[in-house]
Amino acid sequence: MRRVLWWLICGSRGGRNRLRTVQTLDETLMNINQLSNALDLNYETTQHHLERLVENDVLTAMRDDYGKTFFVTV
Repeated sequence: MRRVLWWLICGSRGGRNRLRTVQTLDETLMNINQLSNALDLNYETTQHHLERLVENDVLTAMRDDYGKTFFVTV
């Protein structure tokens, strides 16, 4: 898992935003819209980072429909 986190945060261009995403979601659960507003990022950019983090088991999504919330699993 350490290598995965290293690659996701330090080894890729979006690492800084992924780190901010994980730090924000560690404090409170949010959906994509809330998170994009909190981080002042484009909705699609936020969605992309969340998909990468979920794919690599750093985050887990609750529900599969509109309003899906995310939380840290690591």
